[in-house]
Amino acid sequence: NSGDFNKSIQLTQLKSHSFQFIEAPGTSGSENFLKAMNSTNGRYIHRLDDDDYILSTGNSIKYEFDKKIAGYAPNFIIWDKGKGIIQTKSRGIKDVNAKDRINSYMQIANGNNVTFYSAINRSLSLDINNTIFNLHPIKGGYWDWAITLAYVSSGVLLEDHSTLHVYNLENWTDGEQINKGISKIFSGVGSGNRGYLFLRLLLALDSFLLIARNTSPINRDEALEAAQFAFSRYCTSFMQLYEQNKKNFLPAEIESIEKIHTNHGGFLGLLHWALNIVEIFEPSIIDQYKVFYYACLEKKWGDL
Repeated sequence: NSGDFNKSIQLTQLKSHSFQFIEAPGTSGSENFLKAMNSTNGRYIHRLDDDDYILSTGNSIKYEFDKKIAGYAPNFIIWDKGKGIIQTKSRGIKDVNAKDRINSYMQIANGNNVTFYSAINRSLSLDINNTIFNLHPIKGGYWDWAITLAYVSSGVLLEDHSTLHVYNLENWTDGEQINKGISKIFSGVGSGNRGYLFLRLLLALDSFLLIARNTSPINRDEALEAAQFAFSRYCTSFMQLYEQNKKNFLPAEIESIEKIHTNHGGFLGLLHWALNIVEIFEPSIIDQYKVFYYACLEKKWGDL
C-alpha cells in the first residue's frame, strides 16, 4: 500500500505458513486492499493499514462462527506521534435489532470509526467491499463509515480481548486537517475540493444502500428500517453542516437544499432530494449512482 521498496523486500523474505505476500504494482491503495481481501481464505478478515500495529494481549478466545455474528472488535489503542495515546476502546455491539445496533454504534463511536478495523465475517466483508469498491461512482476512500454501519446492521460485533489493534490517528486529529484530507480524496477523483461539504449527504445515500442491500442476512423489513434510520441521521447532520457553512454553498445548491422544508414525499421524497443535490454538485456521477442503487437493491432508483 505504501509503495515502500524496502518494505516489499522485507515482506518477500518473510517465511511463515500463516503469511502470504501479494504484490500488486501500479494499483491504488483501494485496489491493493481489494486484491488482498479477495485472496484470503480465513473465516474473518481483519484489515490493517501500513501505519498500524496488531499485537496479541496474551489472552485467549474461542472464535464462534454464526450468521448472526458480523465479527469481532479487538481492543483498540488510538494514538498520535505528537500526542501519545489519545483513546482506548473495547466494546462490542450486541443489540438484537439492526436499527438499535446502528444507533448504539453512532453513540459510542463519538466521531471515531476505528471499529472499521474489526475482524469481520469473510463472506460479509467480501459482499460489502466488492460491491462498493467495484460499483460506487466516486472511487474515493471516504466510505469507511457506510461500510461499518453495513457491518453492524448485519449482525452483532463481539469483543476480542486477545487482540490489540494500535491505530495511528496522526492524519485525522483536527477539523481543518480532516476537511483537507476529505477534499484531497474528492479532488483526486474529479469531484473538486468542495467534497467535504457534501460528505454527510453522500454517506446518507451510501449507508442506506449498503444496509438495505438485497444480500443482507437480516430480515428485509428490519434492513429497510435500519437503512432509513441511518439515512435520516446523516441527512440531519448534513443540514446542520449546511446551516453553519451556508456561505460556502453555490446558489443552485442552496435552492435545492432548501427544498427539504417543503418535502411532502416522506422517505422517498428525501431520497430524491438527496440525489438532486448530489447531481448539482457532481452531475457526471448520477447515472452510475443509479447503477450502484440497482446493484445493492436489485431495483430501479426509488423502488424499495
